[in-house]
Amino acid sequence: MKKLSIFLLVLTSSLVVLVSALFVFIEGRLLLSFDWTLHEQEFMGFVQYLARVALAIYAFSVGINSIRYRHQKRFTFEGASILAIAIALALHVTNNFGLYFIILAALYFGVTIFVAIAHRDEEDDMEDEDY
Repeated sequence: MKKLSIFLLVLTSSLVVLVSALFVFIEGRLLLSFDWTLHEQEFMGFVQYLARVALAIYAFSVGINSIRYRHQKRFTFEGASILAIAIALALHVTNNFGLYFIILAALYFGVTIFVAIAHRDEEDDMEDEDY
C-alpha cells in the first residue's frame, strides 16, 4: 500500500507540475503583456491575473517538492491549501478552467490523504515493535 501511495503521489504531482508549468507560462505572458489593462477596472484585472500566476507558481513548487521530498514529508496541508485557493479563484477564471483546477486540486488532496494514511499505518506498526 505504501508503494502504491508513493506512485499515486508522484503521478498526481507530475500532473500538477505539468498543468501549473503550462499556466505559469500562459498567465505570466498575459500579466507581462499588460492584458489586464483591457479590463474595465484595471486594478481588479491586475489582481486577478496576479492571483492566477501566484497560484500556478505555488502549485508548481508544491508539485516539485512533493516529488523531491516524497519520503520525508506529508503534503496534506499543501494539498488542502491548493484546493482552497483553487475554489476561491474559480470564481474569476473564465472558460470553465476553474472546474478543472478544482478537480485536479481535489485529486491531489485525496492522494496526499491516502499517502498520510498509508504511512501512518506503517508508523503505528513500527511503534508496536518498540514495545
